[in-house]
Amino acid sequence: MPKPSSVIKQVVSVSREEEEENEAKSKAKSLGLGYVNLKTSPIQVEVLHFLGDEISKKYRLIPYIAIGRTVRLATDVYPGNFKADLDKISQQKKISFQIVLASSSSLNHALDLLDKTKDLFLKAQPEKIIITKEQIDKSIKDLAALQTAIQQTPTTQLLELILAGALGTRASDIHLSPQKKGAVLRLRIDGALQVITVLTNEAFKGLSSRIKYLAGLNIVGKDVPQDGSFSFRYGNEDLDIRVSTLPTEYGESFVLRVLEENPKSLHLESLGFSQNVENMIREAIMHPNGLILNTGPTGSGKTTTLYAILNILNKPQKNIVTIEDPIEYKLSGVEQIPVSAKVNFANGLRSILRHDPDIIMIGEIRDKETADIAVQASLTGHLVLSTLHTNNAAGAFVRFVDLDIQPFLLVGNVLLVIAQRLVRKICPYCRARVKVNEDKKVFYKKYFRVGSVPDELVYGQGCVYCHGTGFLGRTVVAEAIKPSDELNRLLQAKPNTQEIQVAAIKNGMKPMVLDGWDKVLAGITTAEEVIEKTSF
Repeated sequence: MPKPSSVIKQVVSVSREEEEENEAKSKAKSLGLGYVNLKTSPIQVEVLHFLGDEISKKYRLIPYIAIGRTVRLATDVYPGNFKADLDKISQQKKISFQIVLASSSSLNHALDLLDKTKDLFLKAQPEKIIITKEQIDKSIKDLAALQTAIQQTPTTQLLELILAGALGTRASDIHLSPQKKGAVLRLRIDGALQVITVLTNEAFKGLSSRIKYLAGLNIVGKDVPQDGSFSFRYGNEDLDIRVSTLPTEYGESFVLRVLEENPKSLHLESLGFSQNVENMIREAIMHPNGLILNTGPTGSGKTTTLYAILNILNKPQKNIVTIEDPIEYKLSGVEQIPVSAKVNFANGLRSILRHDPDIIMIGEIRDKETADIAVQASLTGHLVLSTLHTNNAAGAFVRFVDLDIQPFLLVGNVLLVIAQRLVRKICPYCRARVKVNEDKKVFYKKYFRVGSVPDELVYGQGCVYCHGTGFLGRTVVAEAIKPSDELNRLLQAKPNTQEIQVAAIKNGMKPMVLDGWDKVLAGITTAEEVIEKTSF
């Protein structure tokens, strides 16, 4: 039973607290401000460090909740001399502040919380995250091991583990998708998304705040899409993470793309082109001027191929300038310009032409203005590389005509048009020959336009190395058109895609589906993969 003196002290303490809160409430009313008790009101921990601890302590200002793009700040000093700093932050972050009054003890409670959560939001955020191979080998043996490790890891170490998991599984993208109960973590491995686990709402909240902090994003801005990036160290290599957020019904969705900072290992011969197409590429890039185009949908490896070409052309004697949206890889010796609110492909390209370039890479030709400048640049002594969104190589010529580019400007100027897709490769650790049933044989003959289909084809059976998918890595299936005299004559008549395709095949082009069929027969990929990626 508590002593009477102890009870009296508690009563007196509560009475003083109530009196202090009542005084703060009255003062707030007289000043026309809102009032908050930070001991009893919910505090969004992810907002707490928004101003930076130095400013919060200097002015006794505590960000405690964000509603839309308004952050509420509690203070026990009003009016204070914080207006200039708040105006600056408001302008930079494009948010507004609402000042409310709190009692001194209430504010001290929040300042204590500021110190207690410092480890989570500051110490756990090194200037450069470091991931080691030993870290991957220890905890990322397979997807099941990664799932278990994530569930047992504290929030402060979660990002490192997920990044290690992405590297260990060769994932290109990390997806964090908030749902009603938790957030789904998925990794895109060899082009296919795989569910890893569901994070608790609490873990996701801490993880998302940390990602936004590292990527230089507005932590409290959750109602608009944001883009940013950060880097981390893996062995002797720096890797970039490109971060994209989208506001969704249950919170912000995140996609983190893993990018090599300096892809010296990117070689044209390692991408999987047939020897004939690779030879055509190497011949085309030796020209001092002209236009080389790579076509295909998003995620088909177009930009990777262009970077492999730039790696070949990248010599001190050549001035290479790129304009990209966004910059996928950082290349030493190449001047790279990111598209921004002030620089688009068209005006950026005009500036590049005044920069005395030898070789220009344009991330994508999307409109008539960019197409006009690209063609003129290729006609005036520059080698121009770019991508287009068309289904096949023949469609590139029609696309240019649709953009009001006169056919005669393309004749003799287009050096090569490539169309490509990425297909998954059969896992070498669990590959086996499987009998092909008659229905499949009939379908394959019709789709690939071949006379016969073998009784057996190679398939992956699923193992620990391929995470049970039967696939490990990806390769290219492609077609390429090198305009002939006959095709150049045909272009002047503004032909349709089918007419150009027929002329190209007559001139020796092997269609993409047949390049894919060759890889099926060689046991590199499956017929289903080629059909899925080339159906259009």
